[in-house]
Amino acid sequence: MTQAHTHSPARRAFVGLVVAASIAGLASQATARGDASPSDTVPRHYSLEKFTSLDRNEVYRIDHAARHGSRQITIGDFSASESRKILRDAVADWPATRATLLR
Repeated sequence: MTQAHTHSPARRAFVGLVVAASIAGLASQATARGDASPSDTVPRHYSLEKFTSLDRNEVYRIDHAARHGSRQITIGDFSASESRKILRDAVADWPATRATLLR
């Protein structure tokens, strides 16, 4: 004779709590990652002097924040659209863009 496999109410409650805790943990991790934006750490404005003193990696980080963040980043006295073009050009060829800006 085979015995029917039954689960006690205590076991069901325990498994339910474990599943609920796991889902809550995953949700909080996803939320924490979703809150971090690259634009949060990047200033909204750079003086021309500050921008031309940056290295290639910093320029890439600013460009990434401008493209994927929710804020506009401006450089010197340039408009937002001109600053976006400068960032695109700088990512493509930073030494040439820097030399053009320093003239």
